[in-house]
Amino acid sequence: TMKSVGTKAEEIINKYLQGNFERIVVMREGKPVEIVSDEAVLYVNSVNHIISIIKKCGLTPEQCNILCAETEDNKNRLRKKLGKNFTIGSVPLKGDKWKMFTFCTRTVYLGADFYSTCAQSFIFSDSNSDCLAVDIEEDLPQILGRQRLEENPWKNSATFFYRYTADYKKMTFEELMEEIEKKKAKTESLLRSFDNAFDQDKHNLAESYRDLASLKSYKDDYVAVNINDGVLKPIFNNLVLVNEIRAFKIQQIDYADRFIVFITIHNSLTSDDLVNQEVSDFLSQYRELTEARKKLILLCESRLSKKAIDIILNQIPDSDYIKSYYTLLGPDRLKALGYKRNNIEKELGIVTFSWELLRQEIYSNFKEEEKYTLSNLKNKLGSIYSSINYQSTAKANDIENYFETRTCQASIEIDGKKKRVNCLELIKSKRDIIEERLVD
Repeated sequence: TMKSVGTKAEEIINKYLQGNFERIVVMREGKPVEIVSDEAVLYVNSVNHIISIIKKCGLTPEQCNILCAETEDNKNRLRKKLGKNFTIGSVPLKGDKWKMFTFCTRTVYLGADFYSTCAQSFIFSDSNSDCLAVDIEEDLPQILGRQRLEENPWKNSATFFYRYTADYKKMTFEELMEEIEKKKAKTESLLRSFDNAFDQDKHNLAESYRDLASLKSYKDDYVAVNINDGVLKPIFNNLVLVNEIRAFKIQQIDYADRFIVFITIHNSLTSDDLVNQEVSDFLSQYRELTEARKKLILLCESRLSKKAIDIILNQIPDSDYIKSYYTLLGPDRLKALGYKRNNIEKELGIVTFSWELLRQEIYSNFKEEEKYTLSNLKNKLGSIYSSINYQSTAKANDIENYFETRTCQASIEIDGKKKRVNCLELIKSKRDIIEERLVD
């Protein structure tokens, strides 16, 4: 156990800085060889905590490698609080020399391969902080699998420091569900208020909802705001609710006390080499795919064990919507929806719009040399707009954005009599012109 992440990390770092390294004698080609561990990987799932530790210990850029999500926010924080020479690092390639200290957040360590010949792993978990709590069942086995070199004597071991849940953080499942129901009721009230608001007031109201979600991080409700073709639309954010239930399990069950922590660890560290190999092979294929639909098919139609799938899901970042779809709907429902993003997001109540999808639908439903009455064009376009959530009123001449046309007349039957009516004939597709414009 530890009093705090910062205190324990400082203690370990000072030992290394003082040259107080752990040593071990191993047999290499029939001869005893002493291996010195002068490298350490510290798993701390908080950029702010990493910055604090580096400042407190007076570390230099030459001494530490910071592995975290490569966002502008993180880059700016490192420069502002540590100096311009501190940047987000990268995982050293096989054969590269490691710095003495590598700080690693969850965003990076899931799925990364480390090839240090002597690094020890130190894991820090504070169940009282959402960002610092390590999921024992999912994260711990993965951290232990990061060091890939067999010649590293500490490859399959790690030191795990933790704080179990403090009394002031304790909560029963009934209390959690009561809190969730309150937030759901408030969410429904806010969405209902938006739906009932005057049209001229909806944009300002949606902006207020969005600012509130950013400011309070869904503390009181589950309202998120999507933007579709410039139109703001509040929705129920199911992902936040799912994350709250997962956080409850980690904090209130896995870290309830020392005994539970030990039992959970013992029951979790049972992964064998076959499962790890399956996971590695799968993720190699997954990373090479660029189309969301193919990724979903690979994930849903694989024949891997549940254990392997669970590890894979744990290695895919929470920000990856593929993981969100799988977690919320499951493989059978995703297959029934044809793995199509538009269908999936409709199912989840998420309103989205894509110009590329609109173009695909237009060219799938209209062909060159076909003739349409103006009313038929308008109705057919309106049906397409509705199916892909394009919030625009369909007009017959919209088709001229996609085809060269000419006015003509055609005979059609109306009330049992043939009549000559005005039509538009689709002469030639503008697909190539549109694509060239997009490239430019």
